[in-house]
Amino acid sequence: MNNEPFMKPPEQSDEPWETTVRDIARDFAYPPTPDIARQVRQRLVKPRRPVVGVLKWAVAVLLALTVIIIGVPQVRAYVVEIIRIGAIQIFVGQPTVTPTSKPAATGMPTEAQPTSLNLASALQMPNETTLDEANKQFNEPIQLPTYPTGIGKPDHVYVQHMNPGVLVTLVWLTPSEPDHVWLTLDVLNENLVGSKFIDNDGQYHNVRVNNTPAQWLTGLHQIGFFGGDTQIFRNVNGNVLIWLVGQYGKLTYRLEGASTSDEAVHIAESMRDAGTP
Repeated sequence: MNNEPFMKPPEQSDEPWETTVRDIARDFAYPPTPDIARQVRQRLVKPRRPVVGVLKWAVAVLLALTVIIIGVPQVRAYVVEIIRIGAIQIFVGQPTVTPTSKPAATGMPTEAQPTSLNLASALQMPNETTLDEANKQFNEPIQLPTYPTGIGKPDHVYVQHMNPGVLVTLVWLTPSEPDHVWLTLDVLNENLVGSKFIDNDGQYHNVRVNNTPAQWLTGLHQIGFFGGDTQIFRNVNGNVLIWLVGQYGKLTYRLEGASTSDEAVHIAESMRDAGTP
């Protein structure tokens, strides 16, 4: 047995070790902290419909409508040109289809026919509401003209839910003639399809609104709106300006009633979101 007294090793300072740990910690590349809050929000929020899917649907509807119209011999003989701006297609020609007789009743159930409205005036549009309610239902800021000075808010507001598209129609009346329409503004979202039928290529002209392409149409023609199981046709006896609003032309605006293209463009370029000065 070793009788030598136990020798306590000399105490060593912890300072070098602490310094080394601090140096390693300072130079260590920590992985980024995950954004847990954002990930939780993404799981809680219902995913929106992909833009690509919406675009595919809109293109499919436009193609189907074109095929149907061109597929009718009486129409194909007259349509000489098709122009598209936003959600509206313009068919140049005279697409007057000869009505066909209804098939005899067979006692068998038939498919439900789409609701079709033929209107002589914008004042006959269904589903009248308020401007505030229209803004909520449209789910996009609706722009109003600030020119001419003192034009104010529309006298009548209508909203059509043409699944999945939405159409808002704003009507201003002539102050001295309360039953006479002065201006009509249709606002179409990207899920709606509109078609215009004009007689000849002399009725439309290329113009620009806020330095973007637009179309100016004159004379008697017809506008049709299509969506879901609803079709609305309206006769137009006046001038019309069509232009795009929003990122990538998401919304299509259609102004009816301006006396000249310069006046229509002036009105279009004066547009501001409803409720803003």
